[in-house]
Amino acid sequence: MKSLVSIMCSSIVSGLLAVASVATCSVAGASGADPRPFASQSALTAALTAASSLNSLPTNVSPTLSKAATDYTGWAGCLTPYTAGPTITSWLGVSHCGMGEWQSKKTIVLYGDSQAWMWGDDLDQLGHALGYRVVLLARAACEVADAPLWNYQSLQSSKNCTAFRHAALKEIAALHPVGVVVVDLKPRSPENLQQQPIGTAAYVAALSKTMMTLRAITPNVVLLGGHPVPGVDPTTCMVTHPTHITGCAMSRSQAAPDIAGDTYRVVTAATGVHYAPTDSWFCGPTFCPLVADKTLIYTDQYHITRTYALRLMPLLKKLLVADHVM
Repeated sequence: MKSLVSIMCSSIVSGLLAVASVATCSVAGASGADPRPFASQSALTAALTAASSLNSLPTNVSPTLSKAATDYTGWAGCLTPYTAGPTITSWLGVSHCGMGEWQSKKTIVLYGDSQAWMWGDDLDQLGHALGYRVVLLARAACEVADAPLWNYQSLQSSKNCTAFRHAALKEIAALHPVGVVVVDLKPRSPENLQQQPIGTAAYVAALSKTMMTLRAITPNVVLLGGHPVPGVDPTTCMVTHPTHITGCAMSRSQAAPDIAGDTYRVVTAATGVHYAPTDSWFCGPTFCPLVADKTLIYTDQYHITRTYALRLMPLLKKLLVADHVM
């Protein structure tokens, strides 16, 4: 697998900045009617297990391979690009980035990096269904862990990320949310501003600090687990190898560092936030495929398709209700 530095420099630099400029609420690349959501974890597990042994790309996948890279909804201005300045002034604010039931007095905040942004459609629809306003506050390629961390772009953008995080946490406090859903991509090897590894203990302490800040705002904080990060761009790989797509994916053991369960469990034990693992949404017992029930899972290495995210909505709803966020 490529190093995270080279992957993020080639993928996030070219992709996420463009993503942040997509027109608000416009579905770019969603192919027709969305497939039916998975009604249960057992149904999803069966689909993932079946897909784990598929060598050839199924016909009639949704979205199509040609549309997978743009199968997302924009929410422009709500995902702050990593090239933005150090504050949240480029974030377009609550009136623009509010989803769900806008008039509701109950607010949920979806906070993190572009990993949070990719769940926007699900939270928007759940907000409407359950009577919550959902506010999206995210910055691309920016860790939520409260420490000066290298964000794989530049020293200045790394410093801006730290400033953005502090401003974002103040904004969240001002919103008085009943719950916060936190999602970001944990680096496999977090580094300080001198690009030196900081170690697991230091990263856990930094992430715990942010979680404690959020817990002081609301007791209902959920840290949503990560998904596998394939070693190559899934769409490009499947186009090149349509009869050997298992070679484009990864085993469950290979995906474990991206899912970050061990780290998140330590953080939640120390802070009292709720950790919601999502590995069973992306992996069967031993393998993490790129397709489930003819639905493409990834837009790129770092994000899932809007189509697949919406198919997971019943499972996300169950999780958030159980954790008293909704």
